[in-house]
Amino acid sequence: MSKTVLILSHECAPFHRPASTIGSQRVFHFAKHLPKNGWKSIVLCCAFNERDTIDPKSSWQKEIESRVNDCLLKAKDKDSVTIPLPSFKYDGMADKFWKKNVAINEDGSFKARKGLLKGFIRKVSSFIKLKRGDYSQSWQKIALSASEHIIQNRKITAVIAEHGPDAGIYVAERLCANYNIPWIVDFRDPILQPVSRNKRASLRKFYRNKLSSSSAIVNVTPFWSKMDARDFGRPTYTVTNGYEPLVAGRKNNRKKQFTLGCYGNISFPSDKEMLFSGIAKWSKDIAEDWSFVYYGNLHSEFLELADKFEISANCRFSPPIDREQLKNEFLDIDVLLLFSAATSISDDEYLLQGYYPGKFFEYLAFKKPILVLPGDDGQLDEMVEKLKVGRVCKSVQEVSSFLNIIHKGELLLTPDQSQVVKFTRENKTKEMAEILDTICVA
Repeated sequence: MSKTVLILSHECAPFHRPASTIGSQRVFHFAKHLPKNGWKSIVLCCAFNERDTIDPKSSWQKEIESRVNDCLLKAKDKDSVTIPLPSFKYDGMADKFWKKNVAINEDGSFKARKGLLKGFIRKVSSFIKLKRGDYSQSWQKIALSASEHIIQNRKITAVIAEHGPDAGIYVAERLCANYNIPWIVDFRDPILQPVSRNKRASLRKFYRNKLSSSSAIVNVTPFWSKMDARDFGRPTYTVTNGYEPLVAGRKNNRKKQFTLGCYGNISFPSDKEMLFSGIAKWSKDIAEDWSFVYYGNLHSEFLELADKFEISANCRFSPPIDREQLKNEFLDIDVLLLFSAATSISDDEYLLQGYYPGKFFEYLAFKKPILVLPGDDGQLDEMVEKLKVGRVCKSVQEVSSFLNIIHKGELLLTPDQSQVVKFTRENKTKEMAEILDTICVA
């Protein structure tokens, strides 16, 4: 029997905002690999360059239906199709006032506009919006309309609501109520963790009700799945992020020198000074040339730290670059650097066992040693030890010593490839397909 899953994902590559790279790749690769596991997929996402473009008072439904029809027609011979959709300029007065009092950065993230009145209006509108949807509220009605048009013309077996942001959950719940289609939510983080603690109890009750019709909840770490089961009372599964194996034969013709590298954002506060101090300590005894490369939004902060520790002559820090170019640049990296949450200084219940940065799994594709700092005393540390792919360093001396061992060629790490390969995107998608099969049988 032919099975088709409708995936509701505000962010999906290549139509995502730059600030949501890891999350958008997760959905993109699910859609790519699901057909190998007996599931055709239709992804609805919000095109970054078309956000806030539709007048909610206009006759927009026909335009959306036409776009859906065109995309499905062009992909008639394919088992996977992604349909980028626009969003409203605003959805209701609270959303309108909220948007007027935030600014959008180049990477699509938001920042508060300055001013006491603007701050007051933003906080009031945020409170009103709290249970109506977050910044993705203006996409909900368009995604719902597109979904209903698809359902009326095609057999949809199941729905996946990707989170964050919230829009997918709101739409999937409505589809289940109106068409009795089973759905699951795929969390990429604990939904309550970013919320101030005095609001968690109220929102926990709200989301418990909102998710009550879902058949299952998926999260990216075992501990967060356990917390979801406690918070929301639904069957839970863990499908971690993964990596896409590099294409065989790729080469980087850059002159070879011992190179350290990392890229992207850092989700939680980390001890960057420990890293730079450790590199500086190690480099004092190095006669040959070496380099430290970084691509990401923290390049200015990294440059300041390099100057402080007097290693800037060996550093090359730049803003984010294209992912394919990034992969090519990192082929010759000797050590991959990864910051983790320092859970020893956190009393947040959702971080007590650390977390898996999505970047960790991407690093596995390069098959190079990973230096993790300062360690999370939890899930990530255990994963690094289990896979034997690197070392956790908790001090300047440990950073310096680990770099010295790698540089001298004395590293004795022998990664367990039989375990590492379980984290390919293809194998992770197989796990998701098995969950879909389970809920449809149930």
